[in-house]
Amino acid sequence: MANDKPEKMILTKSNLIESITRRLRHSSEKRSADPSAVLDGNPAQIHLNDFSEPIVIPLQEFLQADFPTRIAVVLARLPRRPLSLQLSTAWFSILGKAAELRLSQPQMHRLAEEAIALQPDSKFVDSLFEILLDDGQERRGDVNEPVFFIISCEKYLEKAVPLHHKLCKFHSRTFVVVGDPSVREAVVDGYKLIVPAGDAYEDLPKKVLESLVFVRRKWKGSGVFKIDDDSEVIGPPNWEGISQMAREAQFAGYVMTRTEDRPMDRCWHIGKCSHRDMTPYRGRYRGSYAAGASYYLGPIAVDTLVRDYFKYRDEFNIELFEDKAIGSILFQNGIEPRPADIAGLLGLRIEEWVKELK
Repeated sequence: MANDKPEKMILTKSNLIESITRRLRHSSEKRSADPSAVLDGNPAQIHLNDFSEPIVIPLQEFLQADFPTRIAVVLARLPRRPLSLQLSTAWFSILGKAAELRLSQPQMHRLAEEAIALQPDSKFVDSLFEILLDDGQERRGDVNEPVFFIISCEKYLEKAVPLHHKLCKFHSRTFVVVGDPSVREAVVDGYKLIVPAGDAYEDLPKKVLESLVFVRRKWKGSGVFKIDDDSEVIGPPNWEGISQMAREAQFAGYVMTRTEDRPMDRCWHIGKCSHRDMTPYRGRYRGSYAAGASYYLGPIAVDTLVRDYFKYRDEFNIELFEDKAIGSILFQNGIEPRPADIAGLLGLRIEEWVKELK
């Protein structure tokens, strides 16, 4: 029978958040650059007093393991199986000792993601999530300084690179987004933003969401324009119009509203995917969304998407259509798209059929 009697928890929301905030703000210079390293001088074991009975965790084994193994390491030392909320306190405790353990930033991000996965609906985790996204620092973007993302792949860089060269003449925060599953976190390499995702058609949802994680961490408060790599520059962006839209909208583009007479094409992906079965898409249509050729996401929308992506990662595994996935998440959070000629604002030409969508 499942254990429905919570263990005693010493940690409280206020003292953990205060502890982590203080340690993050004053100890970033002490962290290792190697995300798998446990520096000389760290204790070989860490004592956790956050359960009904104190337990001892072998620190190196815990930090160098993958997520399933970390869970197994903690469970093996408990007298009885805890609830996931109680299990997550081991992660919170180690994050609370980040400075003295000299955890690197990637280590902390990874532990934070795992703690969120253990208990995504806890307000306790939400507060920790905010702190770790900001690394204990105040990094602010500007709603009037959006980021331009040209979503592409290594296969089609010959289309994306000329588009980037033209757009970056008007706006320096322009990146070509490609996927590479071997990277742990997004990294800028010249004009490219390489994100931890595959690089095939079916990887588009994760590729876009990982690029939003990058923006949320680096330029909190900035919005994003998503641009397809087959767009064409025909003029300069309309910055006055862009600023006005950024003040008024969180989600905008060529709005797709599915009806009985105009249902979703559930076979749109067939012939485009590299690794998915050629069967119809079976996800639920939840609400209107902006067509993927080009759309705008404001800072609130970006933050909302990043939060849901970290909290409910498995819900994205079925997704094939990035624009529909983005719209579904925002719809569930009360954010609906407003009609806007994004290509016109950005000085782009896109496929005409997109503009005809209702």
